[in-house]
Amino acid sequence: MTEIIQLTKKQINKNLPKLIGKSINTIAYYAPDKAAKLALDLLCTPRAGKLKEHQPNFLNKAEWVSLQAGDKKFQTYHWAGLGPTVILLHGWQNNSWRWRKLINQLLMSGFSVVAIDAPAHGASDGKTFNAHDFAVNLEVAMKHFQPTYLIGHSIGAFTAIYYYTHFKAVPLKKMVCIASPDKLTTLTETFKNILGFNEKVMEVYNKAFTNFFPEDQTYYNASDFVKKIQIPGLIIHDENDELNPFEGGQAIAKNWKNSKFIRTQNLRHATQSDEVSAAIIQFLNEEVYE
Repeated sequence: MTEIIQLTKKQINKNLPKLIGKSINTIAYYAPDKAAKLALDLLCTPRAGKLKEHQPNFLNKAEWVSLQAGDKKFQTYHWAGLGPTVILLHGWQNNSWRWRKLINQLLMSGFSVVAIDAPAHGASDGKTFNAHDFAVNLEVAMKHFQPTYLIGHSIGAFTAIYYYTHFKAVPLKKMVCIASPDKLTTLTETFKNILGFNEKVMEVYNKAFTNFFPEDQTYYNASDFVKKIQIPGLIIHDENDELNPFEGGQAIAKNWKNSKFIRTQNLRHATQSDEVSAAIIQFLNEEVYE
């Protein structure tokens, strides 16, 4: 009986996105504005990523520093060291705990480390997330901690690129982007396919997006933004990334004039390994980057 219940729950969880999408497809025909809001809320509302019971065991080794951006607080974690400071930005439905292996390696190499919980993730305030709001928080943290290096994973990497090219950025020496998405439209297409949205929903969704954000979706391309970056960059992307296509990482590297590209295999979207950590630390320690 227990096995049957577990299988039933698994099947429900598997089918739930399509059931939600089908409902919004129906709503779009008689209440398009409501359908657009529902679709936008789904895209911006994480359903995971808050701290789990065991995760503070590692994070409590750091100093918890709460910072304020607008009317919301966000959580940062500071591991003090004698060397330059590195800021870490996690990805969607994750939190600063995901960096624990790299953090240990960075500390052993003498760096000071700051990890930031994104809006609506970890111990940070908020119910919704977008890269612009994450960049606003990052701007506050950059001024507070004055880091030398910036490392991001997934949408955290996209946020790092967006921050550096759209805000009055604190000077950095280098940036590392791991498994970054390139085009926002690619993410939206993935979102559409997961939920089974029809073209009517996507039509009203696109209109709602333009009303909510400064530019339409086609503007938000990391491979375009990096053309403005002069500092050295390290782009790491796994050829089997199941969320952000490998080709996106290649496009970012191609347009980032002063960058190095590392292709990994069988690490998938997480892109974590001792070899990846070693490559990052080696890159940060290089005095001259050609």
